[in-house]
Amino acid sequence: MADKTAEIKRGLLAGIKGEKITTVEKKEDMDIDKILDQSGIALAIAALLCAFIGGMRKENRWGIRGALVFGGGTLAFHTLLFGIGIVCSILLIFLIFSFLTGGSLV
Repeated sequence: MADKTAEIKRGLLAGIKGEKITTVEKKEDMDIDKILDQSGIALAIAALLCAFIGGMRKENRWGIRGALVFGGGTLAFHTLLFGIGIVCSILLIFLIFSFLTGGSLV
Protein backbone atom coordinates (compact mmCIF):
# COMPACT_ATOMS: atom_id res chain seq x y z
CA MET A 1 0.00 0.00 0.00
CA ALA A 2 2.85 2.36 0.81
CA ASP A 3 4.36 1.76 -2.62
CA LYS A 4 1.13 2.80 -4.33
CA THR A 5 0.77 5.98 -2.29
CA ALA A 6 4.41 6.89 -2.91
CA GLU A 7 3.88 6.32 -6.64
CA ILE A 8 0.80 8.58 -6.60
CA LYS A 9 2.75 11.26 -4.75
CA ARG A 10 5.61 11.10 -7.28
CA GLY A 11 3.10 11.30 -10.13
CA LEU A 12 1.40 14.35 -8.65
CA LEU A 13 4.69 16.14 -8.02
CA ALA A 14 5.91 15.35 -11.52
CA GLY A 15 2.62 16.60 -12.98
CA ILE A 16 2.84 19.87 -11.03
CA LYS A 17 6.43 20.45 -12.13
CA GLY A 18 5.57 19.61 -15.73
CA GLU A 19 7.93 16.65 -15.90
CA LYS A 20 7.24 13.42 -17.72
CA ILE A 21 5.54 10.88 -15.48
CA THR A 22 7.30 7.56 -15.31
CA THR A 23 5.65 4.48 -13.90
CA VAL A 24 7.36 1.37 -12.70
CA GLU A 25 5.42 -1.85 -13.20
CA LYS A 26 5.96 -4.35 -10.47
CA LYS A 27 6.00 -7.98 -11.55
CA GLU A 28 3.51 -10.11 -9.66
CA ASP A 29 4.83 -12.91 -7.51
CA MET A 30 3.98 -16.44 -8.53
CA ASP A 31 1.27 -18.04 -6.41
CA ILE A 32 2.43 -21.59 -5.70
CA ASP A 33 -1.03 -22.73 -4.55
CA LYS A 34 -2.62 -21.67 -7.82
CA ILE A 35 0.14 -23.34 -9.82
CA LEU A 36 -0.24 -26.62 -7.90
CA ASP A 37 -4.02 -26.54 -8.25
CA GLN A 38 -3.92 -25.95 -12.00
CA SER A 39 -1.24 -28.60 -12.52
CA GLY A 40 -3.32 -31.12 -10.54
CA ILE A 41 -6.34 -30.46 -12.74
CA ALA A 42 -4.20 -30.72 -15.88
CA LEU A 43 -2.76 -34.06 -14.75
CA ALA A 44 -6.26 -35.38 -13.96
CA ILE A 45 -7.44 -34.45 -17.45
CA ALA A 46 -4.33 -36.09 -18.91
CA ALA A 47 -5.12 -39.28 -16.95
CA LEU A 48 -8.65 -39.33 -18.35
CA LEU A 49 -7.32 -38.83 -21.88
CA CYS A 50 -4.82 -41.66 -21.38
CA ALA A 51 -7.64 -43.90 -20.14
CA PHE A 52 -9.69 -43.09 -23.22
CA ILE A 53 -6.77 -43.75 -25.57
CA GLY A 54 -5.94 -46.97 -23.70
CA GLY A 55 -9.54 -48.11 -24.01
CA MET A 56 -9.53 -47.44 -27.74
CA ARG A 57 -6.31 -49.44 -28.16
CA LYS A 58 -7.63 -52.36 -26.07
CA GLU A 59 -4.96 -52.03 -23.40
CA ASN A 60 -4.94 -53.76 -20.00
CA ARG A 61 -8.19 -53.15 -18.09
CA TRP A 62 -6.39 -52.50 -14.80
CA GLY A 63 -4.45 -49.61 -16.31
CA ILE A 64 -7.54 -48.12 -17.90
CA ARG A 65 -9.60 -48.40 -14.73
CA GLY A 66 -6.78 -46.99 -12.62
CA ALA A 67 -6.45 -43.95 -14.87
CA LEU A 68 -10.22 -43.45 -14.83
CA VAL A 69 -10.45 -43.76 -11.05
CA PHE A 70 -7.53 -41.48 -10.25
CA GLY A 71 -8.31 -38.89 -12.93
CA GLY A 72 -12.03 -38.86 -12.21
CA GLY A 73 -11.47 -38.81 -8.47
CA THR A 74 -9.16 -35.83 -8.72
CA LEU A 75 -11.60 -33.88 -10.88
CA ALA A 76 -14.49 -34.83 -8.58
CA PHE A 77 -12.49 -33.64 -5.56
CA HIS A 78 -11.79 -30.26 -7.20
CA THR A 79 -15.45 -29.95 -8.18
CA LEU A 80 -16.55 -30.78 -4.63
CA LEU A 81 -14.21 -28.15 -3.18
CA PHE A 82 -15.51 -25.57 -5.66
CA GLY A 83 -19.10 -26.40 -4.73
CA ILE A 84 -18.37 -26.14 -1.02
CA GLY A 85 -16.77 -22.74 -1.63
CA ILE A 86 -19.82 -21.51 -3.55
CA VAL A 87 -22.24 -22.71 -0.85
CA CYS A 88 -20.15 -21.12 1.93
CA SER A 89 -19.94 -17.81 0.07
CA ILE A 90 -23.72 -17.75 -0.46
CA LEU A 91 -24.28 -18.48 3.24
CA LEU A 92 -21.86 -15.70 4.16
CA ILE A 93 -23.71 -13.24 1.92
CA PHE A 94 -27.02 -14.24 3.57
CA LEU A 95 -25.50 -13.73 7.02
CA ILE A 96 -24.15 -10.30 6.07
CA PHE A 97 -27.51 -9.18 4.65
CA SER A 98 -29.31 -10.56 7.69
CA PHE A 99 -26.97 -8.66 10.01
CA LEU A 100 -27.29 -5.42 8.03
CA THR A 101 -31.10 -5.54 7.89
CA GLY A 102 -31.41 -6.44 11.57
CA GLY A 103 -33.16 -9.73 10.91
CA SER A 104 -32.74 -12.85 12.96
CA LEU A 105 -31.08 -16.04 11.77
CA VAL A 106 -34.17 -18.16 12.55
